[in-house]
Amino acid sequence: MVNIKFLEKLFNTKKEAQIPAIELQEWFENQSEDNLKKIDENIDSSFNEVENIKQNIITHLKELEKSELMNPDVIQSREKHMMQGNREAYIRKMNNFLDSLTIPELTYDSALEFSQSLEEKLDTLSQNTQRSFYILKNFFDDVLSKITKELKELENTGKYIIKIVTEDEVKKILDTIDSIKDFNERLHNKEKIETKLDEMNVELVEKENKKEETKEKIEKLKSSESFIEYNNLIIKESNANKKINKIKTDILQVISPFEKSLRKFQRESVKEEIIKAYLNNPSKALLQDKDIDILNILKNLKIWLNKEDIKSKEKIIKKIDSLNYKIFLDLAENLVRSEKEAESIKNSVKANPSDMNFKELAYQIEHFDSKIKTLKSEIKKSETELNSLKIKSKKEKLESEIFEFSGTELTII
Repeated sequence: MVNIKFLEKLFNTKKEAQIPAIELQEWFENQSEDNLKKIDENIDSSFNEVENIKQNIITHLKELEKSELMNPDVIQSREKHMMQGNREAYIRKMNNFLDSLTIPELTYDSALEFSQSLEEKLDTLSQNTQRSFYILKNFFDDVLSKITKELKELENTGKYIIKIVTEDEVKKILDTIDSIKDFNERLHNKEKIETKLDEMNVELVEKENKKEETKEKIEKLKSSESFIEYNNLIIKESNANKKINKIKTDILQVISPFEKSLRKFQRESVKEEIIKAYLNNPSKALLQDKDIDILNILKNLKIWLNKEDIKSKEKIIKKIDSLNYKIFLDLAENLVRSEKEAESIKNSVKANPSDMNFKELAYQIEHFDSKIKTLKSEIKKSETELNSLKIKSKKEKLESEIFEFSGTELTII
C-alpha cells in the first residue's frame, strides 16, 4: 500500500495546478526530485560497489594464479596436473564472467535489467565452476574463501539495486512518469491524426466539388447539338452491331447442322482447309470463300453420306438440298454491307468532338469516385484510430494518479 504521508512529505506542491501536457513530465520530476536524486545516488553507489568487487576478485584471481602448493613433495604428479587444469579453467571462467559485467548508463530500467541479469549470471557461474571450486578448495582454501566472499557481496549488491528500483513508492513514481510519457505520445499522435484528417477532409470536399463540376459539364454537353448527333450515332452503331451479330447467327445456323459430318468428311476432301475454316469460324470463312466453295463441299458431302451408314443422314441430305448459291451469296453480301455500315458509323462517332469530350469527362467522374471512396475509407480509419487513443479517459486517470501521490488537484491543459 502506498505510504500517503511519505508522499505528501515528498511532494511540495500547491493544492491546485494547471500544467501544460508538454511541461508535465518536467513538473512531476521536479516534485519528486529529492527522492529520485537519492535513488540515483544509491544506484550509482551500488554500481561503483560492483566495480570495486570486480577489481577485488581480479586481484584474488591473480593471487590464485601465483599461489604455490604448501607441500608439493607429498602431492602426486597426477593430482598436481588435475589441480593445474582446474585452476586454469576456474580462472578463465571467472574472468569471462567479470568481462560480461558491463555497467550500463544510469536509468532505472537498465539498473533493473543489469541486476536481474547479474543474478542469472551468478547462478550460471556457480554451476560452471562448481567442480573446479571444490577441487581447488583442497589446495587454496584461503584465496577461494576471499573470492566466495566477494561473489556474495556482488549478489547482495544486485539484490539491493533490485530492491531500490522496485520499492512500492518508487515504482509508483516511475510508473507515473511512464504514464506521462505515454499520454504525451498519445497527444502527439492525436495531433498528427487530426492534421491528417483536416487535410483529407479538405481534399474530400475538393474532389466532391470537382465531381459536381464535371457532372454539370456532362449535362451541358448532353444538351449540345453535337452530343445529340453523337448519341444518335451511338444508337445507330449499336443497331448496326446487332444486325451483324444476327447475320453471323444466321450463317452459323446454316453450317451447324453439318458440323459433325464435316469433321468426319474433311480428311477425305481436297478442301480440308476450307472445311476447317468453316468449322472454326463460319462467318469469317464465308467472307474469305469468294467462290462459295462451301456449296460444292456440301454436295460432295452428300455423295459421301450416301455411301456411309450414318444416323439421320437423310435429314442432313435434305438440308444440303435446300441450300443454293444465292443463299450463301446473300449472307456474305449482307455481312460485308453491314460491317461497312458499322465501320462508317464508328468513324463518324470518332470524328464527333463529343466522343472524346464525353469519354474524358466520364473518366474524370470515375477517377473522382475512386478517390472519394479511398478518402472516405481513410478518414473512417483515422477517426477510429483517433478514438482508440482515449485521450479524455487517459487524462482523467493521470490527473487522479498524480493527485493520489501529491494531493494536488491537477488540470492538464
